[in-house]
Amino acid sequence: MTDSREVLLVLNAGSTSIKFCSFERVGASLERGLCGQVSTVDEVVRLVARRGPAVVVDLTLGAGPLRHADALASLLEFLGEELAGTPIAGVGHRVVHGGTEFMEPTVVDSSTLARLDRYVPLAPLHQPHNLDAIRQVAAVLPGVPQVACFDTSFHRSVPEVAQLFALPPRFADAGVRRYGFHGLSYEYLASELPRLDPHAAGGRTVAFHLGSGASMCAMRDCRSVATTMGFTALDGLPMGTRSGSLDPGVVLFLQDELGYGTRDVERLLYHESGLLGMSGISGDMRVLLASDDPAARLAIDVFVYRAGRELGSLAAALGGLDAMVRCSAALRGVAVVMMKIANDMRWLGSGPRCGLGELKLPENEPGSSIMPGKVNPTQAEALTMIAAQVMANDVAVGFGGAGGLLEMNVYKPLIIFNIMQSITILADGCTNFRRFLVEGTQANLARIAEYVDRSLMLVTALVPVIGYDKASNVAHHAMEHDLTLKAAAMQLGYVTETEFDRIVDPSKMLGPGAATAK
Repeated sequence: MTDSREVLLVLNAGSTSIKFCSFERVGASLERGLCGQVSTVDEVVRLVARRGPAVVVDLTLGAGPLRHADALASLLEFLGEELAGTPIAGVGHRVVHGGTEFMEPTVVDSSTLARLDRYVPLAPLHQPHNLDAIRQVAAVLPGVPQVACFDTSFHRSVPEVAQLFALPPRFADAGVRRYGFHGLSYEYLASELPRLDPHAAGGRTVAFHLGSGASMCAMRDCRSVATTMGFTALDGLPMGTRSGSLDPGVVLFLQDELGYGTRDVERLLYHESGLLGMSGISGDMRVLLASDDPAARLAIDVFVYRAGRELGSLAAALGGLDAMVRCSAALRGVAVVMMKIANDMRWLGSGPRCGLGELKLPENEPGSSIMPGKVNPTQAEALTMIAAQVMANDVAVGFGGAGGLLEMNVYKPLIIFNIMQSITILADGCTNFRRFLVEGTQANLARIAEYVDRSLMLVTALVPVIGYDKASNVAHHAMEHDLTLKAAAMQLGYVTETEFDRIVDPSKMLGPGAATAK
């Protein structure tokens, strides 16, 4: 084995971005290097690259939308400069569709590309960009091996009965069958699940892939059993701009009654539907969650409803879900934490002229009708109620999980309903808590300084200097005569004002071992 340095480059040329990561090989070791993406942010195409947590470059390439060929050319030029002559030994690509013939990572040549071109109609948003990236890299780096890894290959373990449509066999023979997608994402999850949760890895689990494209996958022993996407990446859950599952009769109606052509239908279902189509605002769930528009709320509700239905379907395919009770327990853990945070903010914000008053809560809701300046912590109170409901839901899920007989559990509807409700109300509650309370809350520095100045706990800083007995005398003297520690210590003649300020510095008493820090 030589000690020469080489770089392996991984590319994911998706429908709306190009993600990349480099891995540097020195001898037998492989280390993660530059990672990032080229994408459109606020209608501007940007190249962002990081090495670990540090941003190496944040470069504006021009106005959107993303033009894949130009973006990849800029990315390859940037990588060539950053790698400073270190040779690229190989390039790995995510390729969405490999059909039934590509079951494992494959070295790409011209013949392979020609065969993969046949799947472009089945993945028109992704496959062209995947293959164009391979061709563009071949032109810039001739002779460098390129390997394609396929999103469809993970789902080849799905039983034949789950792959077939209710059509004459000749259509399945021609390739019309359920393939499933996002397989590389699920394959990675399956590889990590034994480390993160051995119980779930060895049982029946449903995994989610959530993004602009979204899907779910039922796994038994970390192998795909069923998935929501089918013949194309258009099937299953509603997505950012894709419709998800649709009655085929709708397409016939669009063509026969509304005069839609094939390309019109394609544009509608791939680009103008999903969250964007339902809301009329955005295909980004984060934007919709931050919106007060009823159409945004409806789009979210439809997505959650459909996800719940798909979850039930996948649970039926698995014959049960071993990880759902554990999921509910995890949600309960989040609820416990959020209740603690909300209650702490209520207490720290209590006042005025009573309570702690260390926080100034935003005055975005009606306050007290009798007490001027009092801000009712309604968002904190609402979140504590949500947390209580999630904890109660977990009790119901626990009973449901214990209610099965052998391999049959008729409590699945109860389990699924309570988990989906917990996810929904926790997400909504945390969003509102952040928007209407956390983001507008300010520290009441004057009140905090007053508390710190009069705190008796600071006496511990005096112990290493004047001894325990004298420090105890200072604390008792301050308490009995309603003095600050400084005034008490000076009255007793143990330290001067200058010595006290040097010894008792609250900023040095934060964190483990702070009391003994020099």
